[in-house]
Amino acid sequence: MSLLFLFLFSAMSKVSFRARQIDFNKPLPILKHGSELFLEISENALVNRGVPQIPSGMEKEEENEHHFLEVIQALQLRTDSDVKIPVPEIIDKENDYKRVYPDSFSLPKQLLHIRTIVFSEEETIEYDMDSEDEEWFQKSDLGITPEKFESMIDRLERGCGQKVMNLEEAKYLLQDHPSLVIAVYDYWLNKRVQSRQPLLYAVRQERRDGGSNTDPYVAFRRRSEKMQTRKNRKSDEQSYERMLILREQMDSLGFENVYSNAFS
Repeated sequence: MSLLFLFLFSAMSKVSFRARQIDFNKPLPILKHGSELFLEISENALVNRGVPQIPSGMEKEEENEHHFLEVIQALQLRTDSDVKIPVPEIIDKENDYKRVYPDSFSLPKQLLHIRTIVFSEEETIEYDMDSEDEEWFQKSDLGITPEKFESMIDRLERGCGQKVMNLEEAKYLLQDHPSLVIAVYDYWLNKRVQSRQPLLYAVRQERRDGGSNTDPYVAFRRRSEKMQTRKNRKSDEQSYERMLILREQMDSLGFENVYSNAFS
């Protein structure tokens, strides 16, 4: 660290002048031995005439730190004072390193194996409880798990579709205790009526009868199966079909034999 300070000190105290062309209209100063200017330069005074200072590599707050200024001042005055910049204490943690990273480690013979849980389509529950569901679930105290509640709401959503089912259909679908089914059904019905939309979001598809062609929420539509002709041709699809019909009619009238006899 002391070598760095010596380098910075020598760079800062070096007498340097900016390269400047000589002006013949201005007199040049003559440096004489014993003059004031000569004594200032000989005492390593800082002479700065437009030369940019070498960056110290530190921030402005660090350059103004009093420990750093004391060391620079001691180097400039060339005193033998025991001035040092305080540094954080270095603590040897060799024992802790061996405790955390023991030498007895050995590579395993095989990689880690993870068993993926395969869910069937019937067991997959797409409905997820929100904050409103959690608040009602805690107040109701139904005696079931949150997963059971999500499964019941999911079955109701899948079973009704776009139309709301009645209570008898819900009892037949859930096949559970009547009081539990009634409580969950009433909550599900009120929430669906307030939201005015299904609680499970699904991708809308185009109907085969063409009823949803004007629905802007249909993301995927079928490609129209039409005969595509080359763009550089002037004939479009309709004219091309007319030419095919005309060719069939001419072949049916026997023009093919006339052409063959004419060019033979």
